[in-house]
Amino acid sequence: GDTFDAVMNYPWRELVVKFLATREIDLAAFVDGLSALRARHPEEVTLGLFNLLGSHDTPRFLSLAGGDRRRLKLAALFQFTYPGVPVIYYGDEVGLTGGGDPDCRRTMPWAPEEQDGDLLAFYRRLGAIRKSSPALWTGGFLPVHRDVAAGIWAYLREGEGERLLVVMNASEHDRIVALPRESWEEGRWEDLLRGGVHEIGPDYGLVVKLPALSGTILRQG
Repeated sequence: GDTFDAVMNYPWRELVVKFLATREIDLAAFVDGLSALRARHPEEVTLGLFNLLGSHDTPRFLSLAGGDRRRLKLAALFQFTYPGVPVIYYGDEVGLTGGGDPDCRRTMPWAPEEQDGDLLAFYRRLGAIRKSSPALWTGGFLPVHRDVAAGIWAYLREGEGERLLVVMNASEHDRIVALPRESWEEGRWEDLLRGGVHEIGPDYGLVVKLPALSGTILRQG
């Protein structure tokens, strides 16, 4: 009774599935639901929870999303940057599909020609970013921008001398996300996922262009 390791965070998964895969809830319900989950546990517990998109007894996320790999990528981006431990159910990283149990337990496709190489590379990139970013392990979480109509959400992960900004476009349209100048100090934000640098000058804020159903991770420095 004096220790806690972790549990599978199925309530978190349900919110992500309903928002990004089956589209049963909108951004406001998604964000509010996450806030309620964070309020339910101490921060130390939240940081240790296993955040999963699928498991041995749930339909595959990609199948629930109708095969739309953009939705799986956006969900994975969120999974790797939200407080908690990202847990990958084998095969999700190479595009494995499947319905309810036991269909979700299909054999792992080991041959490279049977795998989605682009999706695997994306997961590897997310893993490398997380491994090199202490703010994603134990850093604080702060939402900084929400536009429900546009499907845009942005939040900060800050700690261990590092500051990361995650911006998500959960809409079916390309978006230009403009964060006001007064919200940020002047400086540079490196795009860890796509490459390049965003500059914040004295007369303008942070502007990020995102294709439909995509997001990115920026590091200040």
